[in-house]
Amino acid sequence: CTYVQLKAEDNRYVAGRTMEWGAYDLLPALAIVARGSALSAMKMPDGKDGAKWTAKYGFTGISLLGRLVHADAINEKGLAGHLLYLPGFAEYQTYEPSEASKSIAPSDFLSYFVSQFATVDEVKNALDSIRVVAVVEPTLDIPMPVHYVINDPSGAEIVIEYVGGKVTTHTKTVGIMTNSPPYDWHL
Repeated sequence: CTYVQLKAEDNRYVAGRTMEWGAYDLLPALAIVARGSALSAMKMPDGKDGAKWTAKYGFTGISLLGRLVHADAINEKGLAGHLLYLPGFAEYQTYEPSEASKSIAPSDFLSYFVSQFATVDEVKNALDSIRVVAVVEPTLDIPMPVHYVINDPSGAEIVIEYVGGKVTTHTKTVGIMTNSPPYDWHL
């Protein structure tokens, strides 16, 4: 897959991505989530409920796997997110049972952030308030190995990766990203 953000002559930004996946049908579907919807993370590794939240912003996007797993999403304020494959490098935060209520699976990431925030700065400031932990994606039989790029209408962009169990953010971006390896290699 390849993500790209372009600046138009009128100084507005547009972002998009390709999706190449040949292993099996991802069951892509357009999904619309209304502002005020109750959302929740996948069950945690020990079976506890993960984070639960209410959508502050309505959003739409392409869901995968027959459920609300967004590969791409955009909310009513124009904050958009995209996930790209990061096999061999994605390693999430350690699951702590006492932190289950603020933990999400990698596949919950975009639904959480686009439903809660309007700008890249808000996302960046909120990253420490949620834990992204290794929850097995049933279709893959492993935690979804991905990294994320988030952008807003101002042209602000951030790449977010979980490598070595820690969150890494890149704010000096070049408007393009692909799959593995991590973003510092892309730069």
